Amino acid sequence: MNYFAPGIREISRIIARGRARWRLRGARKRLASGEAELGLLGWQQAEFDSETQHQVDKILRCEREQARLTNESAALTQAIAELRKQREQARLAFEQTSAPLAAERHAIRENIAKSGAQSSALKRQAAEMESTEPQLDRELRKARLLHSELLAIEQQTPAMRDQQLELRERMNSIPGKLAEVQRQRTRIAGEIDGSQKSVARDHERETALASQTRELESAHSTQDRKLADAIAGKEREREKMEAESARIEKEKTSPYREIGRVLADNHLPPMNQPQALDAVRECRLGVQEIEYAIAKSRADSAAEDRGQLQNSFILLGAVTIAVVLVLGALIRW
Repeated sequence: MNYFAPGIREISRIIARGRARWRLRGARKRLASGEAELGLLGWQQAEFDSETQHQVDKILRCEREQARLTNESAALTQAIAELRKQREQARLAFEQTSAPLAAERHAIRENIAKSGAQSSALKRQAAEMESTEPQLDRELRKARLLHSELLAIEQQTPAMRDQQLELRERMNSIPGKLAEVQRQRTRIAGEIDGSQKSVARDHERETALASQTRELESAHSTQDRKLADAIAGKEREREKMEAESARIEKEKTSPYREIGRVLADNHLPPMNQPQALDAVRECRLGVQEIEYAIAKSRADSAAEDRGQLQNSFILLGAVTIAVVLVLGALIRW
């Protein structure tokens, strides 16, 4: 007698039942899907008993609710599109209004920079003029002193007389030069004053434009934020409706399946897709075959002698432990 056979057979049956249960779960899912599909295709074409009609009424209520949600979702979509259009129009209006202000501010800043450069150049010229005037004064005093000294000499030589003429010419030209320097200084001072006043006016105008720009930006930002919040709110509302419609669609699966079972039990195929009934029959047959195999395996397990099975498991356990110990010793060795 093979003492190991009962245990090996039982282990094989346990493994086979586990695989069969796994296949059974998949087969039942396919059957449920097939029955729901059959109900979806054929729920409008037959007269049903009161219980099945109750499932039909559930589907009708679900479809009415879905239609309402679809209409409201479409209205929200249209409202969102209108709000987005308003937001885009507001953005374009803001850009059209702010662009000229930005261009004018840019031009004013360029004028300020240009005026500043011109004012710096004029100030440098004025500083040069200020240094030139004392120099001419010194030169005039020196020429007068030399001319007086030459006049005091009693015996004049031709060279002395020529030098006196040269000094007189210089003394006569220096006052004109001084007058020209003073005139230029007055002119430059006027130009510097005018440039400073122009820069002050430009700064004042640029400040006013900056304030106007900030007010426009604040108003546009407030309006844009309100429109963005309104769009986000309506999008959230639409998402809730879509989620609710999806939930209702799932809710219809149960009545569809109940109707599909009735159609399959009464051999009523959908007129447009009769193959749906054949698919359900095949799924039912597959489920039955797997359930029969599991039941038979359980019957075979029950028919085994409990004593022999217990002894077989003990022997198999002992052999397994021995093999493990030997392998462990070999690995350590």
